[in-house]
Amino acid sequence: MFLQDRRPKGPTPIASSVEVVSARLGLARPDSLAVLERHWTQLLGSGLADHCHLRGLRDSVLVIDVDDPAISDHLHMMRADLINASNEICGGTFVTEIRVTVARTRRVSNRNQRLPE
Repeated sequence: MFLQDRRPKGPTPIASSVEVVSARLGLARPDSLAVLERHWTQLLGSGLADHCHLRGLRDSVLVIDVDDPAISDHLHMMRADLINASNEICGGTFVTEIRVTVARTRRVSNRNQRLPE
């Protein structure tokens, strides 16, 4: 008996192909990241959201860049609540861990300003 070809007959919808590839790479469903971005201010509050940038969601790890080490500490303290709220907003268990990095920004100096000697 020959192995039957298990490929579907006809074209495969792109959305289902993206979901399969994303799952194999450990990426979140594309819509879960979009949902988190839409609810970012609601999730963190306006004071924190202004200092935090959602960088990505991979292998159930939500990666957030912040502009201040104190904000990083604050997010680490509220980690469990943030995971639960993220999953509630997404409608499933998509986030199991949070990784916070402090983004170092370069300050642009005034070109006409001379450095002290």
